[in-house]
Amino acid sequence: MEHVTHLVEEVQAAYDARDPSILPWWANICIGMIIATVFNHLVVDYRLRGALWWRLYQGFYKVAAKFPIYVKGMVQDDEFDSLSELAKAKVDIRKTVHDEDTAEGWTLAIPQKGLTPEEILDKQIKYSTKQANGRVDLKKPDYLNGDVSGAVFNTERSEDEIYLIKEMFGRLAFSNPLWPKIFPDVRKMETEVVSMTIELLHGDKNVCGTMTAGGSMSILQAVIACRNKAFDNGVNWPEM
Repeated sequence: MEHVTHLVEEVQAAYDARDPSILPWWANICIGMIIATVFNHLVVDYRLRGALWWRLYQGFYKVAAKFPIYVKGMVQDDEFDSLSELAKAKVDIRKTVHDEDTAEGWTLAIPQKGLTPEEILDKQIKYSTKQANGRVDLKKPDYLNGDVSGAVFNTERSEDEIYLIKEMFGRLAFSNPLWPKIFPDVRKMETEVVSMTIELLHGDKNVCGTMTAGGSMSILQAVIACRNKAFDNGVNWPEM
């Protein structure tokens, strides 16, 4: 204890004898905390959003793109080809999705008079099929003939499959799988699908799974499961 007291006294004496131009201890602590916070923020930001130089590069491009016409031309030169191509892709995607937004027959407000089920079904048919004049109300790729590379994974040619899907949707449309106690049949079917998948992949008793609403959600769930597993093992910045 005397050794600790003596050490404290020495520190106090050294502090009292310090050069007046040196900042007090509390100021040094504050500066150190600020530097550590900024450094940590930059590191976290780098991990989450990419390198600092790349964000500065993008920021410069966005600012330069607001300058007069001749500057915009310079911005869109070869030096910025990657960002220019990305901008073009965004325009193309928006045009593809919203090209028919000017078509007639859009219902933009709740009708004062409700529609009958037959009228609603007729609207859906009108939106998706050719009219008497040969015009399609809303254009879409002919996915059944292979005009898309993904998104749809069924040829809709099996009558038994179509019948089964319609029947199951009709029976379970108002169920909520988040409540297995209220809908035990849904939970049982989900469990069976997961078990079948585990068996196909030769999984053991330590393998588990869950049902999702589609392919994209399956990928997201798998990624977050791997991330959480990495966190449990002390990996703070897992990489894929």
